[in-house]
Amino acid sequence: MINCHFIIAFVTSTWASSSNSNIDVKVDIIFNKNHKILSTGAHIPSAFKKTFIFSDGTQKCYYFPNQPTYGKDWKDFEINYRHIE
Repeated sequence: MINCHFIIAFVTSTWASSSNSNIDVKVDIIFNKNHKILSTGAHIPSAFKKTFIFSDGTQKCYYFPNQPTYGKDWKDFEINYRHIE
């Protein structure tokens, strides 16, 4: 698995507004060994892992496969934040 990530320093959300503080967000872009590569050379991610880190140190983590998620609630994708690293 190839794993890339970037950090977004501030997110405006109901979590941020209810706690009156910043939230750090880490987004891991996950490429499985057999991920799709287009004829143009572009690599298609297999999934995305998003970790929200609150000012008190608590975390929430979500794993989204790169496929349609119609009819699913985003809370269905919550995982233990240490589950996929």
